[in-house]
Amino acid sequence: MLKKKLGSWMLLVIASLFTLSFALGQTRSSTYRLEGTVNRDTGTVTLVPSGEGFDPNLNNNYETKIIHGHFLLAGKMAYPGSYRIRIRPGYISNYFLIETGSQTITCNVDSLRETPQLATKTMAEYYQFVANYVLPISKQRDQAFEQYMGQKSAITNPRTLDSLQTTFSQNRTRLIHQQQLGYLTYMTQHPTSYVGLWHLVRELNEGYRPILDSLYSVLSVSLKNTPTGRMLTQRLYSAKVTAVGQVFPSLTLIDISNKSVSLSPDQKSKYTLVDFWFSHCGPCLQQFPTLKDIFTTYQPKGFHIIGISTDKSAEIETWKKTIQVNGLSWPQYVDLSGKLSAGLLSINYFPSNFLLDEKGTIIRRDISPDDLRTFLSQRL
Repeated sequence: MLKKKLGSWMLLVIASLFTLSFALGQTRSSTYRLEGTVNRDTGTVTLVPSGEGFDPNLNNNYETKIIHGHFLLAGKMAYPGSYRIRIRPGYISNYFLIETGSQTITCNVDSLRETPQLATKTMAEYYQFVANYVLPISKQRDQAFEQYMGQKSAITNPRTLDSLQTTFSQNRTRLIHQQQLGYLTYMTQHPTSYVGLWHLVRELNEGYRPILDSLYSVLSVSLKNTPTGRMLTQRLYSAKVTAVGQVFPSLTLIDISNKSVSLSPDQKSKYTLVDFWFSHCGPCLQQFPTLKDIFTTYQPKGFHIIGISTDKSAEIETWKKTIQVNGLSWPQYVDLSGKLSAGLLSINYFPSNFLLDEKGTIIRRDISPDDLRTFLSQRL
């Protein structure tokens, strides 16, 4: 009887220890602690996530103070994340990855955009990835650019200069393609790598290219199912359908009479600017006088503008007043709370725009008013 009771008690203890160990393991796997050293006595340190909306740890406080050359950042983290460190004033690091658990980081504010030093398993993989797949091609591209600039300065013949520019452009394209094939090789061999996942996020931030579909396809299901992976799925699709060369999608919006309308590009115009803005966006309002002048000059020649605001339903009257006060004479619509803009189109900064041709094909993205004026003056 005693043996039976003792055996039951031992099983209970073992089970309890296992439960405690599991709980502690779960705690360790969901937090991080970053102890930093920097060659500056005071200042403010901020962790900057890689890409708007990709960081799953949005409730963390990513800012702290430097005290006698040291700082501490800590918070929740479900899996390795990609960040940069900004130290005010005047310093921002290159990208690096933080993993769960405790780790140390060393920053040198005298080396702008340098990758900080972290002795972790994830960063060991990252350093190797950069050494094998990033730096070799980057050095070749830098050398090619220096050679091009040196030759360009000595050329006076326009045809010779055009030939040199064509050769340089072709060589640059070849090197970029070679580098991207290297990324694909790495990610195919390491489908569960967070280094690969976050590198793809940063590549997407540079704009859509078909190679990104191939890089995404080799990611493991587990990575695709993380919050970062799910956001990547959405953003990759949005980037693909709104890339230069694609037909701008039809949108269901609210017009100024509060009616729901299905909006497609005006195919009667040679060029159409689809301009995204909202009522409290200072840079958006600042560009209106120039856009008005451009519209007045080129609308009779085949240029059109469509304005789309992302104001909330409670700000509809403010939106209408903004249109009136600024004298915007082109059609205006509202995408309430920016649901389509942020979802289908992945617009996360303002002002943002798309320049379309007469077929509704996207030919430029985020063209400035000055560049737009130059573009139209050469074509209309």
